[in-house]
Formats: sequence, structure tokens, C-alpha cells
Amino acid sequence: MARSPRILSTARSAVILIDLQEKLLPKIAGHPHVRWNCERIARAAMTLGVPLFATEQYPQGLGVTVEPLTQLLPQRSEKMSFSVAGCEPWLTAFQAHDFEQVLLCGIETHVCILQSALDLQALGYDVFLPIDACGSRSPEDHGIAAQRLRSEGISITTTESVLFEWCQTAAHPQFAEIRKLVMQTGPADAHPIGFSSALQKIKR
Repeated sequence: MARSPRILSTARSAVILIDLQEKLLPKIAGHPHVRWNCERIARAAMTLGVPLFATEQYPQGLGVTVEPLTQLLPQRSEKMSFSVAGCEPWLTAFQAHDFEQVLLCGIETHVCILQSALDLQALGYDVFLPIDACGSRSPEDHGIAAQRLRSEGISITTTESVLFEWCQTAAHPQFAEIRKLVMQTGPADAHPIGFSSALQKIKR
């Protein structure tokens, strides 16, 4: 069956986890859920063979990627540029692959995620943003950045939607493993700061 090119495909996509670091993540609104959803996406990518990349912004000052993502992401690229597109030679190596779709997760939505998404889009990639796997210190910054990115043609989605799109069918050989990730219970110590909830805070 012919599928829409706007549906995520494991054969055509890659994931970039951006700056989920020790001194940054605890300051993010709803950070337990951001970390949990990033971990679910990383584990799903590993299960389904989707290439997985990670960056760290000035790790000497901001610390390394948090656990358990450190164990899942042994190869992480240092950067000073807020956008991953300014991270050489990483970008050259990334472009050598045959990716069409890029899924961005991490922090902060209004800085590194936003600039990376727009730059990658300008380079010809179809960029997807699972909004519950991204975050900012301020819910207002998170919501406005998501609104701007959507208006610029970036696809705003959710972690669970990504997992089902990658599988495409319940007959997928790895669907039982993906279903376990879908059925996980999220952290009880915080609530996710998604697109709609962030916009509600802005409207108050």
C-alpha cells in the first residue's frame, strides 16, 4: 500500500537528541516527562533500527547527557552553535546519510530546537517535533516556539504518534516491544508541558 511521504518511516528517518545535559535538564518545566519521552523515543529507535544522534552544548560547563540516556547514546557530539547545523564536522557526516525525515527531541524548544529545526528544514529535511519530548525553562517560551515552528511548516507531533508511525502496522515484528514503550506509565512527579498546555498558560 502506498503511504503518505508525510508519515514517519524507519527507512527514511533519523533522530537527534539535543542537549539533554546534567545542568540543563533539571531547570526545564516538566523535565521528568521530557526525559521519559526522549528515552522512549531513543529505545524505540534502537529497536527499529532508526539512526540515533545526540549533541551536548559546551559539556565542560553544562555537564554530560543525563542517565539513562548516557548509556543509550555513547557517541555524542559537542557543540557551541545553538543549531546543530552549525556543528561541523558533525553536519557533514550527517548529510552523508540518506535521511529525508529528521526527528528532533531535547532542549530548549525556543533556542537549540527551534534554530536546528529551521536550519535543517532549509537544508531540505522534513523536520518533525514530538512536543512532549522537548522543553524549555519557561512554558511560555516552549509554547510560542512550538507555535512558530508549526507556522513555519515543521510537523508538531507526540511521542506516541511517532512510535505508531514507525511501526505502521500491528503486524510489525517489533510491535510487541514498541507496545511496551507505549504502555509505560510516565513519571508521577511532574506533568508534561505540551503544546496545548503551554498555549493555555500564554493565554492567561
